[in-house]
Amino acid sequence: MIKTYISLILFCTITIQLKAQKNINLIISIDEKIVAGSLSNLRLIYTSERNTEESVKADYYPGNLSLNQNDYDMLLGNNLKTIYLAFTYNEYCKNKLHSYSYKIDLNNKWLENYYFVLYIFNTNKSKYKEIYSPIKGTTYTYEYDYPGGSVKRVKKNKNGCD
Repeated sequence: MIKTYISLILFCTITIQLKAQKNINLIISIDEKIVAGSLSNLRLIYTSERNTEESVKADYYPGNLSLNQNDYDMLLGNNLKTIYLAFTYNEYCKNKLHSYSYKIDLNNKWLENYYFVLYIFNTNKSKYKEIYSPIKGTTYTYEYDYPGGSVKRVKKNKNGCD
């Protein structure tokens, strides 16, 4: 009887926790590679009407961004001035660890889309420096696709023609 009771409590707790999560279809690509396990400190930073900056933690794996349901509902509210997706990306290159911090400006309505694909390009790498200009104050730029369209950055003119 006690085992059944404990099992029932565990089942209810797990079910409540699963329902308390909101999963969003998100794919993050950095320098043309889909990011798998090299992200840390992922969070959504927002500014409220009172101009206070706060953040909520989120979990990510390719194709999924998980938020607490209460945080998701709050982020969809109309009382937010700004919302950013922020995280650190770690990459090994020639046996050396490189860390990149990103703060992507997003509209909270993207959370409601069926999917969102984010493409980030580090403009301090020669390949992308020749193609893109960085966003002011950063060393990267980004583009994205979603069901309603896409946002693409103007590329530098490489052939010298206007």
